[in-house]
Amino acid sequence: MTSGRSSSVAIWETFRAHRAPNPRTEYGTEHYELVVPEDPALLVRVVEELVGRFGEPFADSSSIPTYLISQLAAQHVKVVLSGDGGDEMFAGYEIFGEAQRMSALDRIPLGVRRILGFVSEALPYSSYGKNYLRVLSRSSPLVRYFEHGFVPYFLRQGVLRPQWMLPAEEAYYTRTLCDFLLPNGAGLLQQAVYFAATSSLVADMLVKVDRASMAHGLEVRSPFLDHELAELAAAIPLDWKLRDGKGKQIVFRAWGDRFPQELFVRPKMGFAAPVSHWIRGILREFLLDHLSSSRFLRRDLVSPPFLRELIREHEAMRRDNSHWLWALLVLELWFERLEQARNAAQRPSAVESGGGGR
Repeated sequence: MTSGRSSSVAIWETFRAHRAPNPRTEYGTEHYELVVPEDPALLVRVVEELVGRFGEPFADSSSIPTYLISQLAAQHVKVVLSGDGGDEMFAGYEIFGEAQRMSALDRIPLGVRRILGFVSEALPYSSYGKNYLRVLSRSSPLVRYFEHGFVPYFLRQGVLRPQWMLPAEEAYYTRTLCDFLLPNGAGLLQQAVYFAATSSLVADMLVKVDRASMAHGLEVRSPFLDHELAELAAAIPLDWKLRDGKGKQIVFRAWGDRFPQELFVRPKMGFAAPVSHWIRGILREFLLDHLSSSRFLRRDLVSPPFLRELIREHEAMRRDNSHWLWALLVLELWFERLEQARNAAQRPSAVESGGGGR
């Protein structure tokens, strides 16, 4: 039996404390580790490279460590395995546990919901709990789920110009996302799991891994997405997968004797980059140069005063607005790249302008 190869990436030394056990010693693999320094020039180069690779405003920050670990792996192998699909097939995401707990909110009387809605509207945006009161006031479980798990309503209302503000009603969600939601009658948890598998997995996770890995000529295969395994997973009852807010329970029971127990009890960790830290520190000027520029503000996408407030809140560590600020930064970088490509296409060549030689 030959040993496999594994690799991991850590964004500077302080992240070492949160790593899983070293696969080299636990599983006999040939293990490689990459520790990324706090180098703003390196990060800017990677971010700009990824904006070009994706060809769309793709703001999932985990594309950065995915890109870097793909670069490391490509130095040693041509094909790797990933765990993509495991959380979607076996209800592993923490948001599924939140959806399970949110079912208790269905019991709130309509009159109480209306009061909560009035209070949430009356509070200033800076008030803690404003967004959550809005979530509690919604009568639709689906609307509550999307507003709680994705972009809060009042944040969208504040930062976006009115012409870019999309509706926040169940009819809009079911009509716009009809390909990613189950027919009427499905429970919220079933809807959440189905949405993750048909939308988030396909349009985010797999796109991210494909672009980041192929940038280095690396092929990634996902065993969890084998169609026979996916069909089997779809037939397994949800309460076998998710219990007491914790997902992947059937997987843990099946593999519990093959891995260290600490892997099953430690908090779930994503693969996101520490963007919150970066835009308060080494990438602060990079972010401000783009989001405070007249070019970005002239696009008339956002409210400049509210955007400045988001930045101030984040820098003061009052709220973590990194997700939204990062999304706007990537959007502006994408706009700039589009404009550069358009200007280059319109610029006459040396031959066309009469500057060519014989």
